[in-house]
This record gives sequence, structure tokens and C-alpha cells, in this order.
Amino acid sequence: MKSTNNNKLDAVQMLRGIAVLFVVTLHFSSGALHFWNRILRLPAIGLPYLKMHGSVGSFLSFGYIGVDIFFIISGFIMFYTTRTKPGGIAQASKFIINRITRIFPLFYIVVFSFILLFPIILYLGHHENFLTWTMIAKVLSLQWGNTVGKTFLGIRWTLTFELYFYFVFTFAMLFSYKKRIYIILAWIVSLTILLPLFLGIPFNFGNFKLLSANTSLSNFTSLIIWEFFIGGMMAIYYEKIVQIPQKIAAFLFYSWLVCFLIVATNYHLLTSLYFQHHSLPVTVFATWFVLAFLSYQEKLLVLLPNKLIYIGNISYSLYLVHHWVQEITDPIKMFYMPLGLVCSFILAHYSHKYIETRLSVFLRSKLINQWEIVLQYFANRKKNKSKNYT
Repeated sequence: MKSTNNNKLDAVQMLRGIAVLFVVTLHFSSGALHFWNRILRLPAIGLPYLKMHGSVGSFLSFGYIGVDIFFIISGFIMFYTTRTKPGGIAQASKFIINRITRIFPLFYIVVFSFILLFPIILYLGHHENFLTWTMIAKVLSLQWGNTVGKTFLGIRWTLTFELYFYFVFTFAMLFSYKKRIYIILAWIVSLTILLPLFLGIPFNFGNFKLLSANTSLSNFTSLIIWEFFIGGMMAIYYEKIVQIPQKIAAFLFYSWLVCFLIVATNYHLLTSLYFQHHSLPVTVFATWFVLAFLSYQEKLLVLLPNKLIYIGNISYSLYLVHHWVQEITDPIKMFYMPLGLVCSFILAHYSHKYIETRLSVFLRSKLINQWEIVLQYFANRKKNKSKNYT
């Protein structure tokens, strides 16, 4: 796998770029399609919660698969980047500090900037009841729950799953690399299979939760956590994946592409067949794509534009700020999609450059240095105690 100058994996960054384009295009297309279909008076086709229109709308509505691709990539990165790290509290604490300093600074900056600009959003004439103190408290605490739909920074639900797996992986980091996969597997099996069986809850592969969203266990038992594990397995067997014969890899990729075009353009007809948001068929479809892309990457890195790597680099910033931009540009229906996309990319570029790259790295180095001092203090204290006993 080719690497960029900053040692990021090009194929994975391209996958991130494709995934975020799926999600961002989906979100901006919904309002635009509603507007143009009202103008042109085209027949509407009802979908789960986005009333898209025709084959174009059906194709764009399938963009939520980008989230599933993100989760698989996230699991891959966690396992791949820690494959040479020994187990222990030092490495585990560094891992969680790295993850938290990447997620939270930008997230809270976006949240607070949204709150500050909320009067403008009200002036533009929508979401009168959109922002409440209760909602602010939920967002700031990243309160768990399925917030898919029209809620303040609704995409935060994906970050709760990211954080959940971060903490599970941090615990696994206390052990050697070979043991981590078994510890994580035992955890996931216990909560997503054994616990529901014990409680007598039927499996529903068409729903991304096994338990009701009103229960405290709903996120812990979500089947979506398997996507992180799948990504981890791809990282473990990555060397074998890239050695797949190119003819087989090409077949995997192009057969997926054909199936994707068929499914995406007829998605509104397939929802009744459990091809719903973040269901088992979607997980399989996303897994197929990532596996095919990684195995065929040598050719795809030549065929696809390098800009996808750049988009992958800014994907987290783009993922957060595009939702913020949505609320500002929503009233401008005619130019909603192009204006929203342009503004999102500009903001994401500077957000990545000055917040992700600089602020996060600064906070990370400070926290890690302070933590190392704490660990050294306790190590010296333990050493002194052992000397006193002797």
C-alpha cells in the first residue's frame, strides 16, 4: 500500500474520501431534490425518512452507506496502527488520548459556533424549536441514542459509537496484540448475541439496534459495532488481502460496482427487503466494498483522482462542518446543494489545517507529556517501595 508523506495509507484515505462524499451528498441532495421536484412537479416516491424522487433520489439516498464504510475503516485503522504496539497502560493511555484529542476539540468548536449563530438561523426562518437547553446539554455530553433525523447536529450519534469502540479498544490495548482481537470479539459477542439471547430479545437484522432506543443498553447491544471488528480483521489479514490475484480483485470490485448501481437506483423498492439503514445487508455491502477496494488498490490508486486522498484527509472536518453549513444554507433552496458543498469544503480545509492538524496535535502532546510524568511518578514510587522492603 502506497503511503503519503505523512505516512497515512493512501487507499484508506481514498476510502474515507469516498465515504464522506456519500454522506455529504446525501444530506445536501435531500433539500435540493425537494425543491426542484416541486418546481418541475415530478412524482414523489416515499422513502423511510427522506422523500427522495425517482432513480436519482434513490441513488443519492443510499449514500448513508458511507457511515458504515467509516466504521469499518475506523476499526481497520485502530488495529493497523497499533499492530507493533506492546500491551500495557502506557500504550493504552496514549491511544485513548490520541483518539479523544482528535474527536473532541473540533466537535465542540462546531457545536459552540452553531449555538452562537443560531439567531441567524432563526432569522432565516426555520427550526424555531430546533435548539433548546436540553438539546444543547445532550449534544455537549454526546448523549447516546439514535438521533437520525432533524435534530441539532444529528450526526453526533455516529461519534457515540466511535467513542464506545475507542474505550473497548483501549481496554484491549492493555494486552498483547494477539490477544486484543479475542478480547474485543468476546466483548462484542457477549453484548450483541449472548445478552439478547439471555433477555429473550429476537434478532432484527433490519434494524441497527437490538434493543429499544429507550433502554440504557440500546447502543451497547447494537449490531453496528461489528463493523469496527470487521475492519480490525481486515487489518490483521491485510497482507493477504493485498496479495489477492488482480483478476479476482478486479472481479470483486467491478461486480460490487454493478450491484451498487442496481441497488442504489432501486433502493426505494428494496427497503421492504431489510435493505434498511445500517442493517445486516448494508454491513455486508460496505464490507464487500472495502475488501474489494483494498485488494484492487494498486489499480484504483492510478485510476481514481488523487484529490480523493485530500478529501480523505479532511473527512472528519467535512463530516462535522457540512451539517453546520446545512442549517445556514437550507433556506436557499435553488442553490442549496452547490453552495452548501462549496462552503463545506472551504470550511473543512481550514478546519483541518488549523484545528485538526495544529490544535489537536498541540493538546495531544501536552496531555501525553503530563500523563507520562504521572506514570513515571508512580513507577519511581513503586521502585522506592521495593528498595525499602529489601
